[in-house]
Amino acid sequence: MWWYRGLRALTTELLARALSRSGATGLVLDAGCGTGGMMARLAAGATGSRTLGLEFDAVAAGLAANKSGRPVIRGSANELPVRDGALAAYLDRKSTRLNSSHLGISYAVFCLKK
Repeated sequence: MWWYRGLRALTTELLARALSRSGATGLVLDAGCGTGGMMARLAAGATGSRTLGLEFDAVAAGLAANKSGRPVIRGSANELPVRDGALAAYLDRKSTRLNSSHLGISYAVFCLKK
């Protein structure tokens, strides 16, 4: 568990810095939010942005919503359920680690605010 606490703290700090420098406002999407550990950290206001979770698994999505108090949408990072330009930031800690398709990441770029 120490690994996840450290990862969440570092990710939240770096995200807050990036949002501050960019001036971007809007949603922060946590794609593949799992059971919501990172969502809970983001929902605590560390970034100053509204957060939204995206999770494929129904049970994990329910746990994430309960744990974080934030909305979680069931779906895939390969087909993001947000309009172009809607996101201030896109968080996906899994796709690069699992070496999966970069389709979701490419599509996410279109959803980010310019």
